[in-house]
Amino acid sequence: MAGAGYSSPLSKNTILDGPRPPKPSIEELACAVDDVWDAPVAGEGTHDSASDGATTTTTTTIGTNNVVLQVFVIRHGRTRENQLHIIQGHMDTLLNEIGMAQARKCATVLAMLPFDAIWSSDLTRCIQTRDIALSSQLATLPVERVHESKHFRERSFGDLEGYPARVAAVELKKRKLTWDTAGEDPKVFQTRLFRGWDAMVEEARTSRFRRVAVVTHGGTT
Repeated sequence: MAGAGYSSPLSKNTILDGPRPPKPSIEELACAVDDVWDAPVAGEGTHDSASDGATTTTTTTIGTNNVVLQVFVIRHGRTRENQLHIIQGHMDTLLNEIGMAQARKCATVLAMLPFDAIWSSDLTRCIQTRDIALSSQLATLPVERVHESKHFRERSFGDLEGYPARVAAVELKKRKLTWDTAGEDPKVFQTRLFRGWDAMVEEARTSRFRRVAVVTHGGTT
């Protein structure tokens, strides 16, 4: 759970008036990530729900209100369903032991970085990853800077969720559908993600945040 006080060295005055926080080397971070965990193993299809579920971290830098904002996008750790190549979508699944270990290893890479806000999908596998991988940051962030949003959920696959990807693929063929035409419309999915992203960026813009973490799904990154 987030702490009541924000004791990060990036106080409001520092953010507004002081120098920028030190920018981590993305190359060094990527090397550290590669050393810490295995890369994801592709499953059936290209969507998150049927992949092997290894936690990964990517970064993007955007300019907002004359402030450079770094966004660290963290994929949730492995679940039992990831391991079995079961379609998850909006299913509320849990990390398995491997997923928890991945999140702990992620924490060793991210512990040195202060974050001004943390966002995550509201599904449990992302919240668990957040609570483990960003535990040191959550200990000092005020609750109002920690957000759980349905906008960052994986794409819904409707009644295909809960089935192995191979079984779902056969069912799609029977229905004369594709992954793009089954479940949540891709345009609706994209619009939903943009709403979450825009909310994150707007908070950063108005509060002049410098670094934000987003814990989400492979299909949303």
